Amino acid sequence: MRLSNGDTVRTVKAKSVWIDSRYDTAAGARDMAALDIMETFQNPKPVAFIEDILRLGAHADGLILDFFAGSGTTAQAVLELNAKDGGHRKFILVQLPEPTGREDYPTIADITKERVRRVIKKLGTDDGFRVFKLAESNFTAWDSLRRHSKPSHPCQRKAGHARRVS
Repeated sequence: MRLSNGDTVRTVKAKSVWIDSRYDTAAGARDMAALDIMETFQNPKPVAFIEDILRLGAHADGLILDFFAGSGTTAQAVLELNAKDGGHRKFILVQLPEPTGREDYPTIADITKERVRRVIKKLGTDDGFRVFKLAESNFTAWDSLRRHSKPSHPCQRKAGHARRVS
């Protein structure tokens, strides 16, 4: 494909059906096992699947956002694809600290961080990553469960329908 500035961009034709043994969740479980991470997720996404999606829609210097990071498959796919094609993609993963009930990894976010560490070590890169934690908010949350009669139009609502969540 030619861009308006004359540059040429390599394109990849998208598949019409995503059926491939590399895309099943058994492959995702094997990806986790290869990093010696226990099975916490029943259906982890396979790295090959995310890599193929990245080849379709992410530039070699793109920024990838995974708002539901889970075990960190997207991070692994980005790091491994960068190693394969010399790209400089970066990623942002968002994962709430949902409890796992395990002592070794108390939250899903802990599993995500450990997976990223192990992938970086496996690839032998000097890449690092930063972890940010969500702080308390000054915003008040809307109480949608309150049993008030609500006006028919949002502009007619009175103040006092919100409550502070502690």
